[in-house]
Amino acid sequence: MNALQGFEGLFNVGEPSGAGGLKVFPLFPTGPVALSLRTLREEIASGSARVEETDAGEGPWFRSLSLLNGSAQAVLVSDGDMLTAGLQDRIVDTPRVVRPGVRVTLQVSCVEAGRSSQGERADLVSAERAAEPSVRRKRALHSLRGERPGQQETWAHVAELRGGRGHSDGSGSLAERSGLDERAAATAALLPAAYGATGLAVARNTTRGARVVLLEWYADPVACACAWGPLVRGVAMDVHQPTADVRISRTELRGVVARVKAARAREEVFAEGDRVTWLSEGAMVGHAVALGERLAQVALLA
Repeated sequence: MNALQGFEGLFNVGEPSGAGGLKVFPLFPTGPVALSLRTLREEIASGSARVEETDAGEGPWFRSLSLLNGSAQAVLVSDGDMLTAGLQDRIVDTPRVVRPGVRVTLQVSCVEAGRSSQGERADLVSAERAAEPSVRRKRALHSLRGERPGQQETWAHVAELRGGRGHSDGSGSLAERSGLDERAAATAALLPAAYGATGLAVARNTTRGARVVLLEWYADPVACACAWGPLVRGVAMDVHQPTADVRISRTELRGVVARVKAARAREEVFAEGDRVTWLSEGAMVGHAVALGERLAQVALLA
């Protein structure tokens, strides 16, 4: 069964705001919160969740981390989450929803080829922004085929992105700040979270015209509010020459959402009770994460 059957009925599309070459549509819920949910960023910052190194390294990089959810709510780990410090900066491979009091092993990739030693702290913290949709989409294509994103390919992509941002060192971290980060942060400040929203859709101009490049929905507006700024910053990192007018309407956005009902899917089920369904429809790929039968998050990338 398609994990997104009935998804379009979970929200209404609000009026968009624009800045920095982006147009952001808030998604407002049509019903009550079905799953109390917090983001990994929020729970690490509060001290309720802890991410640490494990002993299961693979070669000179380390593709697994240990997460303990010590909070009273389920914690969402998104594929866009970047974690810094520890032995290396990492990006999450597989999204998870972790129950309270549960410890899980996270699958990750290294995004810092030049370091394999303890940083300034042993546990890991969330980066200031989510990974770019272009990065997430490329990695999701591997997951859709039942593969883990390749480590060498990840490093090559990071080096390419860093080179385009003026970094001479291709082995540095994807999370390292640049002039583009400053502009992305300024754009995000002009596009704050909409009160009560459970999601957002972000459009920008591409070589194919205006396109929705990210749609992300959460079961809980508290989780959405925490994720909003880092997500907008991540999308802004893909905008190199901002344009003033992104011509896309709410009607076009609803059409994108309606089409995902026909998405082909591949599901992974975890022993801890959560599951992720990888999705593909046309140029859009992404995932739906659920805890039991309760949908927690949907992310669509183009």
